[in-house]
Amino acid sequence: LERNYKWSMHVAQRDGEEEVLIFAGKITKINSRGRRQKRLVAVTNRAMYNLTDRVEVNRRVDLTKIESVTTSQKSQEFVVHVPSEYDYWFESELRQMVISALRENGIHIREHSVPEPKLKEYVQVKSKGDGEEKRRVDLPELPALKYVCSFSDLKDKRAHIRAELVTTEQSYCKSLVRFLAEYAYPLDVERNKNSLMQNRNKWVDIFDNFENIVRFHCDFFCPDLQKCLRNEGRTEPIVSAYTWATGKKEKSKARSAPASRVFRGVSHRTSISATEGVVDKVADESKGTILVGKKKETTDIGMAFNKRVTLLKTVYEPYLAGWTKLQEAVKKLNQKSKYNKYLLSKQGETGLSISSFLIMPIQRVPRYVLLIRELVKHTDEEHPEYSSLQRALKSIQKIAKVCDSHIK
Repeated sequence: LERNYKWSMHVAQRDGEEEVLIFAGKITKINSRGRRQKRLVAVTNRAMYNLTDRVEVNRRVDLTKIESVTTSQKSQEFVVHVPSEYDYWFESELRQMVISALRENGIHIREHSVPEPKLKEYVQVKSKGDGEEKRRVDLPELPALKYVCSFSDLKDKRAHIRAELVTTEQSYCKSLVRFLAEYAYPLDVERNKNSLMQNRNKWVDIFDNFENIVRFHCDFFCPDLQKCLRNEGRTEPIVSAYTWATGKKEKSKARSAPASRVFRGVSHRTSISATEGVVDKVADESKGTILVGKKKETTDIGMAFNKRVTLLKTVYEPYLAGWTKLQEAVKKLNQKSKYNKYLLSKQGETGLSISSFLIMPIQRVPRYVLLIRELVKHTDEEHPEYSSLQRALKSIQKIAKVCDSHIK
């Protein structure tokens, strides 16, 4: 599970709350009607997760909300009690491993056993409207940046390269989001009931990995780069994700991205406003930090890369591994008249074919190598960022080699 890119994305977006995986395994969940279903359950040092086979989060329960666990003395059944929400009723030979994982960091969680083999009477069921048994009640918003940075009066070549890293990353994010808004999401039957593609699994096979790359860049990587330079230029908040990406007015059913991070149906609200970073900051690049209020933030581009390079690799690997299969899938779409007509109309609207958008992630990573290499060249060896830039260059070069092999 730790190597799964969706799990990595979910844990990464809980910024400031380091989560360490303690247990992961398939166990039997029993619903209120007594129906048994195999579920992938994970326990971290902060929460218990109920995951789908696609490693999408159905429910996250913070350990602080778990009061106790009831176990049967005559069967493998056990109930995880969550008084503020509703309980989980399980059955598994791995019962003690799950309980030990919960209590390792939830030391307040009590365990008590009862003689009954069936524990239904001990289960607090969900109220109507909780609806976890339904598939995702709400889909993730269209991804977007919170703001865009612009630069002028840059003092030297090094400053220009740093600015280019941010501005090209912003443009890259905009192009990726535009593809979702204009090509991919209209084909998603869960977003558009009149979609040409009524098979949701088919949509997932073609677009899911791409969508996760978009969320990685909009939610994590680009904001990290922006924070390194936002004191050196102007910032302008993005009000509508759809308008920012497409240049068109918001459609009535389209939703703009809120100040939150959303991944596969799970939203983690932040208190950061759209104008974050516009005021109350003092910069000292020589020390590699920005003071925003009382919080220190780095201006070190290399450090920003090193912070996210492992997640970048994890997110890009499935896309690169499936590149040949993806090209074949697009070819098959074009061979069907209804899809060919749709794709040609979208190409006319955007000025780019579906293939031109899909290859963007493969082309972007080698571009990082060129820019970082140039930045290293114009950074003095005594500069505090020099060593972190060297590490970033070596790390990104490894991923770029894989991308280059697909471009050729």
